[in-house]
Amino acid sequence: MQNERLNPKQQALLQRIQTYSSELLHSAPNIDWSDPLDLSGQDLHALDLNRVDLRSVDLSNANLSLACLDLANLIGTDLSEANLMGADLCEANLSEVNLRSSRLCGANLNQANLTGADLSGAILNLANLNGANLSEITAIVSKFSLAILSDARLSQANLMGADLSRVKLIGANLQDANLSNTDLCEANLSQADLRGADLRQANLNRTILSRATLDRAKFGANPGISATMRQNLIERGAIWSSE
Repeated sequence: MQNERLNPKQQALLQRIQTYSSELLHSAPNIDWSDPLDLSGQDLHALDLNRVDLRSVDLSNANLSLACLDLANLIGTDLSEANLMGADLCEANLSEVNLRSSRLCGANLNQANLTGADLSGAILNLANLNGANLSEITAIVSKFSLAILSDARLSQANLMGADLSRVKLIGANLQDANLSNTDLCEANLSQADLRGADLRQANLNRTILSRATLDRAKFGANPGISATMRQNLIERGAIWSSE
């Protein structure tokens, strides 16, 4: 949607956003962070918010589907239960953002920074997270099915119980990540760095682990692991646990 074709309510919302963003740009040290902009539940569908600064804004339950937020500064923003389906968040800064139970199906998060974000219960099926920084995220029981996470940084991420089926994690950094109880069925982790990662009880049916680095990676009670594959993993530095 072109911003000049917005209805009056959306025009008013856009003006509030632009004013807030401008104030942050010119007066950030003097901003009263105890009273951030409240846009919770608002309809921001398909708005062009390229490069906007919305630090600490309340966007919980907002409709941002198909919105253009590439290169936006969203540090500390509350996007819990927000609709971000099909949104463009390429190279956006979403560090420390609350994305609990948000919907990001088909969203473009290429090269985005989500360091320390909370994605628990979020749905990211078919999302593009190629090269994104997801270090130290919490994404318990989140859904990433068919998402692209190649070359993504997921060191120390907590993905316990997440659906990672048919995900592309080629060359991803998963050092010390918690992947226990995840569904990695048909996922591609070739060339991934899994040093110190916890994959106990993860579903590894038809999972590709060719040329993955497995030093200190923990496995155990994994569906889809044959005796031959188990021996191969151990020979490559993995640790097999019976617990």
